[in-house]
Amino acid sequence: MVWWEELSIVLQIAVVAPISIIGISWLHILLFVPNISVERAIGYGFFWGAIVTFALVGATRAERARRLADQAAARKANSDDDTTSS
Repeated sequence: MVWWEELSIVLQIAVVAPISIIGISWLHILLFVPNISVERAIGYGFFWGAIVTFALVGATRAERARRLADQAAARKANSDDDTTSS
């Protein structure tokens, strides 16, 4: 999913936030509405949706950084091999 990693952070948040907020709100409504109000379930959806959004975007950034570091190390190893064999 390199295409997802290449998107800007703002765009990733814009895509993930509505999906996670709505999804978690619906989950809270379906599971807990007899015991809590719909407004509270939606509030929980916003709270947990924000946490899920920032966790997902943070994990994406970390994975991209790891992948780029691995690629840079591989390129350096290849260039070192090329210079020593010449």
